Amino acid sequence: GQWPELLTVLALCGDPVAGQNFLLFNGDFVDRGPRSVEIMLLLAALVLDHPGCVFLNRGNHETRAMNRVYGFEDEVLAKYSRQVFEAFQAVFAQLPLATLVNGSVLVMHGGVPAREGVGLADLAALPRGGAEGPRGVAHDLLWADPTDEDGLHPSPRGPGVYQFGPDVAARFCDSNGLLCCIRSHEVVMEGYAWQRGRRCLTVFSAANYVGRAGNMGAVCHIRSQTGGRLERGDLTFSTYEGATEEPAPAP
Repeated sequence: GQWPELLTVLALCGDPVAGQNFLLFNGDFVDRGPRSVEIMLLLAALVLDHPGCVFLNRGNHETRAMNRVYGFEDEVLAKYSRQVFEAFQAVFAQLPLATLVNGSVLVMHGGVPAREGVGLADLAALPRGGAEGPRGVAHDLLWADPTDEDGLHPSPRGPGVYQFGPDVAARFCDSNGLLCCIRSHEVVMEGYAWQRGRRCLTVFSAANYVGRAGNMGAVCHIRSQTGGRLERGDLTFSTYEGATEEPAPAP
């Protein structure tokens, strides 16, 4: 729901151009900000105006239960109607849970699956349309977080959520022929941060999260220097400070 940061991201990344400049937004578009509706409408307009150039991954906040607690439902009802809120839920349920970039980098909102042996074909086969949010491997893609301690560990986020170590990330990447995974989902103070081993990268674009975290925001630019398989040097970053939020438009 941080509208100024979205405008900053768009300015840094440039206009979508078929075959040249693709934009991927990695979930948590709504909640905890006064302009979630405007953000979703702008993102939807970009997807429709630039088909095949603008992509949206689902985040853990693109679910009814989270929207009820963290503000998006109330915002939509104040500005529009229950019918519009239900239309947003139908869109959220159809968003992909991960996107593969250049066959080398997997982008998801949360983290890698806890279950061993999950392949890219398994992720592609995950059904969409769950009204109350995914479970199992899909849940991991939305909720898991990296840690620098090897193995799997219970997460402070609550039951059913885990933290995965560098060894887990490396096994998943190696078995699927990936350079790395990119995820979002948690504040990192410099805007982006590598997990130990550099197989999992966190990129967090909401600078000064909820107006008080004091973190930088970041975007990751992925551009192959050879035109072939991606290497770590093909990932570069832009960072920025939080912008001053204008008053939300009247309902």
